Amino acid sequence: MKIITQKEYDSFPVVDRIKQCPTGDYSEIRRFAERCSFAKSCSFAERCSFAEGCSFAEWCSFAGGCKAVSPFWSFVHAPLFIVKGKILLLFPTCPYWKERFGIDIDENTFIADKKGIKKIPALLKRYDLTSCERMILESWIND
Repeated sequence: MKIITQKEYDSFPVVDRIKQCPTGDYSEIRRFAERCSFAKSCSFAERCSFAEGCSFAEWCSFAGGCKAVSPFWSFVHAPLFIVKGKILLLFPTCPYWKERFGIDIDENTFIADKKGIKKIPALLKRYDLTSCERMILESWIND
């Protein structure tokens, strides 16, 4: 896998205010700007830190101690990094949340709308939640 240098990372294109980061080994970089979108199979070193609104494609790997602020997440498995703030959803996942929980996702905040937030305490009592679903729901009310 190609090792991405700081110079390469700094020169990646920004489309609609989102830095486009290709597949690669980002282990030499410790801090990432807001709103980065990482392609699949990226890897990150220990204790790296992601600013608000970053998104990660499938098969990304994170060493211990990585932290992200309000990341976008859309996978079945819970993030393997420390999350601070709310976990944000990508719009392709909205129908799933509507069908499974009866929750509409607010297109401005990327989390449940006000009616959905009120449902969360009852939803958290369910026994059929995946660890990822539980983590996302808890992030929306525990900030």
